[in-house]
Amino acid sequence: MKLASVVSKRILGQQETTPKPEVSPLQTTLGWNAVGTQLKEHLELCTELTRRGVFASAREEAQAALLQLTRHLDQLSNRFVSEPCLQAAQTAMREAECVTDAISAIDPDVLRQISDSHITPILKQSEVQAASPLTLSQHYYQYAEGKLVEASQGHPWYSEILYGLGRAYQAEAELAQGQPKQLLLSKALVYYQAAVTILPKNALAANQLGYVLLQLDRPAEAQEVLIASVDIHPDSPALQNLAEASRRLGDRRLEDWALRVLGSQNKSAEAVGQVPKIEMVANRTFVAISPMTIGPKSAPQIADTISGQPLNR
Repeated sequence: MKLASVVSKRILGQQETTPKPEVSPLQTTLGWNAVGTQLKEHLELCTELTRRGVFASAREEAQAALLQLTRHLDQLSNRFVSEPCLQAAQTAMREAECVTDAISAIDPDVLRQISDSHITPILKQSEVQAASPLTLSQHYYQYAEGKLVEASQGHPWYSEILYGLGRAYQAEAELAQGQPKQLLLSKALVYYQAAVTILPKNALAANQLGYVLLQLDRPAEAQEVLIASVDIHPDSPALQNLAEASRRLGDRRLEDWALRVLGSQNKSAEAVGQVPKIEMVANRTFVAISPMTIGPKSAPQIADTISGQPLNR
């Protein structure tokens, strides 16, 4: 009996340690060109809807692009890792808003109840009763940002989509006041920060991140981000924002530098935009000053687009 028991345990142990075969895709995944075309359509529509002030629909387009890219990354790696991270980030963003709404709660135990009912685990083991709802929401946002970065698998297109999503929130914030404005800016901040973390060379996201930080009266952080943005692409908006952040910090040296570079760019743009003066001359004068060699010496030949050889037509 003992021998049979030992043999059975060994057999069961071997069965438990035997790796299970992976489930491989049955069809070839879409190529990156096809995926890129679809994502571009979503982002263009997101931009247009944001411009028209249809912010909820604009965000839906960006979220659809985000989900499509996320699933494509999972399919290529044959692992279900990115989509759970994206879902966790979206859940944390929603639950952060619930915590912020509890700012008027009289009983601190309400915050504990809210936190315990949430899926986001970030504050499950923390003493939330002693913290303000705004502080708690910051932890949710930070958790969401990390999950977005994790979901991206470092793909640069993720950064572009997050930038579009941040723009939709920021544009709506510009029309809001009070706490709703702060909430929208906080959400835009999450997406911009994730976009820059994924792709540090995303100058557009870096500039908008700096601008939102200025809106939230955080000039020191804004200056740091805007310096990086100017290093990547020293365009006028980034230089203006850097000058403003430096002014608020009393950094005259950096403020003067940004304004000086901005002034040089404006002068260059004016010079490029100048139209040369056209002077009318008489026909005889034009013929006299025009060399006889102007114009083709023989009939032009049309090149064959396949062989590159001229065709006789």
